[in-house]
Order: sequence, then structure tokens, then C-alpha cells
Amino acid sequence: MDRPLVSIITPTFNHERFIGQCLDSVLSQTFGDWEQIVVDDGSTDQTAAIVASHAAADPRVHLIRQQNKGIWRLSETYNCALDRARGKFTAILEGDDFWPEHKLAEQVRIHQQVPDLLFSYGRAGILKSGRIIGENWMPPLAGLRPATDYLRQALLAQTWIIPVTAVMQRAALESLGGFHQDAGYPAVDFSTWVRVFQLDGSVMWIDSRLGYWRQSDKQVTQTLGLEIAEGGLRIALDQFDKMPAELRAKLGLERRVIQRSRSRAILAPNYLSVMRSALRERDGEKAVAFAKKLIACGGTKSTIQAVCALLANAFGTDLEFVFRTYERLVARKIRA
Repeated sequence: MDRPLVSIITPTFNHERFIGQCLDSVLSQTFGDWEQIVVDDGSTDQTAAIVASHAAADPRVHLIRQQNKGIWRLSETYNCALDRARGKFTAILEGDDFWPEHKLAEQVRIHQQVPDLLFSYGRAGILKSGRIIGENWMPPLAGLRPATDYLRQALLAQTWIIPVTAVMQRAALESLGGFHQDAGYPAVDFSTWVRVFQLDGSVMWIDSRLGYWRQSDKQVTQTLGLEIAEGGLRIALDQFDKMPAELRAKLGLERRVIQRSRSRAILAPNYLSVMRSALRERDGEKAVAFAKKLIACGGTKSTIQAVCALLANAFGTDLEFVFRTYERLVARKIRA
């Protein structure tokens, strides 16, 4: 049997409302040389039955069923699919997301034109309650660059990579031993990207909408945001510590710079959110604890926010009006 050029990895769990649209978006691709490997993580609804129906109609769709492993063993689910994959390129499409019809054609063409391209990604439409509510931000790096440029950005702040837009060289993943998931981190994306970016080659952000990412209140990014923020810092520092000296020198970074940058860019907004919630709920102990964490992140803005919260807690108020007014002013300035 001929090998497909692209292997699509689709982890899914209880996605009966969305998996049909996910699969149909692959079947609608203008590029047809693909296989889709769906790993059903012990769904208790009709997800597996819907996938089985599609697989019976199109031999490019494959279903693997397993007992539930959950988010803390997500890398096992991804690597289960990768072990079955035969394509030169690997794409990610989780069971509640979907693609525009041009996605694979556009990215595969670029990968074939740039032999050392390890990884590409692009813009994603963001859906909530079935409606597009926005798009992920344009990252600070754009276009084709050495992988180390993207690695540096990933260590200092974040990647802005939504997995539904990603396509990777399978050989790059295999050289790393597959997808990675660091302890205490409820996802495979950052753990894997930060390792891929240490390889020799290039990475590219494509100015095109290459996927649709569905958000919900029960989603990991919504319920475990603090764990993701703190875990991302641990991963960044751990990977930096393990890098060869020549790679660290090439990046021109120091450990304390990574610590400070990620604390201010990622930890501070998360600590602020938890602190505000604690103030609204009149949980003084929690508000004070996270105000102290916010101060530890450094920076004038975070310190002022924390001090205001401490004063608000002392007077039994939440200052939510002040925070919301500030956010509206910032948003108005950005639009202008």
C-alpha cells in the first residue's frame, strides 16, 4: 500500500457533537493524500460509532479505541497514533476542532518547497458556542526563520501556536522519541514544540487561517490555566538547563532573563485573574496569597495591581470596577 504524504492525528473523547464536522473537514480537503488516525480515549457517548461510520465509508480514516487515559497521559494517546502513522508529515486535529478546505494543500506545498522546514503553523479562528469570536494573535515572529528564533521566543514568552494549525516533519518528531508531556503539564503542545525548535532546521508562521479551535468552559485551557502557566515556566527553565552550551550561547539568553520574562508575560496575568476572582468571592486569604505571587513576578504594573488588591481586601471591596475600567481603556487604545 502506498504511504500517504500526511498523517493526521486526532485524539478525541466524548466529542459526539463535533467529531462529524471534524472528520468532514478532512474529507473536504482539496489535498487528498492523507490518512487520519483517530484515537478514541474511552468515550462514553457515540463518538466512536460516528468515527467507525466514516472509516467504513473511507479507508483513509482509521479508528483506534483505548481505555481512558485522560489529559495527564495525553502524550501516550498522541504517540499511539504516531506509532501507526506512515506519512512524511504529521498534522494535529483534535476531535472538537476542524479545518478550512485549503489547509493541507497550502501547508504541504510550503513544506515541499522548503526541505529543512521542521514545523509550520498559522492563524486559527476561535469558536465559542458555535460562533467565531475571534482569532489568535499574530505572533511576534512571522515567516520563515531558523528554528532557534522560535525557540528563543518560546522560552521568553509563549508560542502562540494553536495545535489545529500545526504541521510537522514526522522525522523531527521521531528524532525526539515522539510527542512529549512534562510532569504536571496537562498538554503535549508546549512540551513538544520547545523540543522540536531545538533541532537544526527552520520554522514558519503562515499568514493564513489554517484551522478552527473550539473553546468551552470545561476545556483544559480554561480550567487549568494556572497549571499551564506555571508548568510552562518549569518546562522552559528545565529545557534551557539541559541545552548544550553552544545552543544557549546561540540564543543569547540567561536563565534569570527567561524567569523574569515568562513571569511577567504569562504568570502575572494568571495570578491577577485568580486574585480578582478571590476578591469577588471575599476569599481574603487567597487574594493576599496571589497578590504576593503577583508582586514576586516583578514589574511596576503588577506591583501596583497587587497593592491595590491588598488595600481592597483590607476594606472589604473587590475594586472590580477599577480593573474593568482599566481594561476598557487599554482595549480602546489598542483599537485606536
